Amino acid sequence: MFVNSTFSKAIDKIVLFSFENEKDLKLVETDDDDTPANGSKQFPLKISDKNATDGKYSLEVTFTDVGVYPGIFFSGFEKNWDDYEILKIDVYNPTDKALDFDIGITDNVRDRKETDKDKEYAKRYTTTVSIVPGKNTIEIESQGIVKYNSKPVNLKNMKQIAIFNNTKTPVTLYIDNIRLEREK
Repeated sequence: MFVNSTFSKAIDKIVLFSFENEKDLKLVETDDDDTPANGSKQFPLKISDKNATDGKYSLEVTFTDVGVYPGIFFSGFEKNWDDYEILKIDVYNPTDKALDFDIGITDNVRDRKETDKDKEYAKRYTTTVSIVPGKNTIEIESQGIVKYNSKPVNLKNMKQIAIFNNTKTPVTLYIDNIRLEREK
């Protein structure tokens, strides 16, 4: 007797943000320093029942063309990523065209001698992703990512994930199930 079976790899994951309640929403900031939990006039944020990939809800964010590099920032999550292989972010693009966004990842290690705001970019890993119409999963391998200054990101002390709208046009996206994964 012949049995055709498919083997799949077991995955261990930790969900950083799922947006099933207001708690996750309070950990999202926009370019404004004092962002309320629902965003701001420039960057409205809300929990939505549309386009969820984990649970019933997603984050609906309207990126505007306000600011030099409009973006949202996620913090307050599991800081030690060292045991995980990949960061995944589910994004739904309701438009009919691909949009370019930058993803920034920052660790919590600072050079106390540097005070120039522009030097902060050297402390962040950044990559550009194309978000096509419909469902997308952004995948960033955690091992080996390096900052602009060519130093490795300290995966044991992570601080922030940022998503920047570099299209310079207003657009609404749905973000859900921000997670770290590894094979068991």
